[in-house]
Amino acid sequence: MENFYLDTNILFGYFVKKALEKRGKPIESKVADFLVVSSKNLKYAVSILTKAEIVRKLRSEYGLNKNIIEEMWNGFFLEISPSYIKVFQSLEEVYKEIINIISEIPMKKRVTNLEHLIIAKKNNLIFVTGDKEIIEKCSVFYDKIIDYKKLRKLYKNEEER
Repeated sequence: MENFYLDTNILFGYFVKKALEKRGKPIESKVADFLVVSSKNLKYAVSILTKAEIVRKLRSEYGLNKNIIEEMWNGFFLEISPSYIKVFQSLEEVYKEIINIISEIPMKKRVTNLEHLIIAKKNNLIFVTGDKEIIEKCSVFYDKIIDYKKLRKLYKNEEER
């Protein structure tokens, strides 16, 4: 089975669930629960970009302090056991590729998900994203892009083996 590079938006429900549990307000999160259960059979990967987005959201939207965020990040690694992908490309290299994409394909949204796409491509990982624009338009640039529903189907097929 291949490794799946998770877009931050796919992961964020996991962190919201954990943040609310810390506040005594547990919530149901099918995506978070799926990530935990499926991590026994599927291999996930994240990067420094993922962490930066998670930290920003947890700090700015949930007011969590640095220590709690770091504790949650470490807990995520203990519970899900993702690979941590180091980004060896310079910003110059990453943005040259992004410019190449957006010069060929009109993109309406910001470039963060394109940064994730470049990281996934450079590491030959399947990019899991909820960004419909990336899914619909960028397969000509990199053909290993799927959404959450497809990930669930792949897991179900893997489980049936």
